[in-house]
Amino acid sequence: AARAVYKGIGRWLEGKAFTPTPLAPKDLSITRSADEIEIKWTSTHDYLEPSADATEYLIEAKSNNGWTEIWHGKKTTAKLHLDKDRLYQLRVIAINKGGRSFPSETLCAFLASDDNAPTELIINAFNTTRGPKWFSDSSYAGIVPGTYSIPEGIDYSYIGEMNDFCRKSEWKSDEICGWGNSYRDYAGEAFVGNTHDYPALYAEQIITKGHSLVSMNITALTPESNLDDYNHIYIIGGKEEKPVRLPAATTAPLTISGCNEGQIHNACHSGTIITTDSNGQRHKLHFATKPNNKQLHAENVSAFIPAKNEVVVARYKDTGLPACVTDTVLHITRWGIPLETIIK
Repeated sequence: AARAVYKGIGRWLEGKAFTPTPLAPKDLSITRSADEIEIKWTSTHDYLEPSADATEYLIEAKSNNGWTEIWHGKKTTAKLHLDKDRLYQLRVIAINKGGRSFPSETLCAFLASDDNAPTELIINAFNTTRGPKWFSDSSYAGIVPGTYSIPEGIDYSYIGEMNDFCRKSEWKSDEICGWGNSYRDYAGEAFVGNTHDYPALYAEQIITKGHSLVSMNITALTPESNLDDYNHIYIIGGKEEKPVRLPAATTAPLTISGCNEGQIHNACHSGTIITTDSNGQRHKLHFATKPNNKQLHAENVSAFIPAKNEVVVARYKDTGLPACVTDTVLHITRWGIPLETIIK
């Protein structure tokens, strides 16, 4: 809707001479070849406005000083030489004569100084943004209690849960607003949603092992994609509505995390997981269950019914249900929470 308003204003001001900015590039992927990486993407076509197509692109890298342009060209692929032992966060921006698009998602790459170090892959499958879940009948309507939206980036519009669902409730004052009235405990607070940069959180852990890594979006994969050369593949399911399914087969070990990876839903409300290490010592992991200004939260997580060859690695403290299982034959580990919700 916002883009439609932007186009309408542009046409009114400039007429046929107006060129809308392009849509952000999609289907990003990074692959490695020796000391180089190749980053590929797809141009996003605006079917309602063909003049908005991109004519060139630029790649930006993130540093302590913000984002810096490191490549500019007309192709939808680029080869970059990277410094060893430096974690790169990269994004692509489309350009036409109307200006620049919003940035693409942010992917990561890291080349270890040890040329024999294995390479690991991060696949981002968390692409969803949406409004909150709602219900409606002849007498009551509103946002389902205990559910939240998945905002694009950071949201400041959320003020609190709705508390008056009766259609007949009338406005009495600014404090008693009637139907639709909400609590105000989050007013003025930031609410982290899908920031499209979660591969960086996984990368920070991988590079501590001295391994190289690349990343891609799941939309860049095809059934012909070869994933067998990677030492380990990490799949970010986030708050997607369904379990993640790779379009390409692989024999590489997998770690998959996401709210809906398990078969049992509403599996935990305490936000605490109990794990046991190889020495039999128990440890607690805490994850965010409410909106906050620091990280993604998960109000509804899932648990597993262990299949054949699966062992339970972690359980939710309040229900005892399996929060994480590992297949000891196929080497697939599944988490019922998004790992990006874990509180450091």
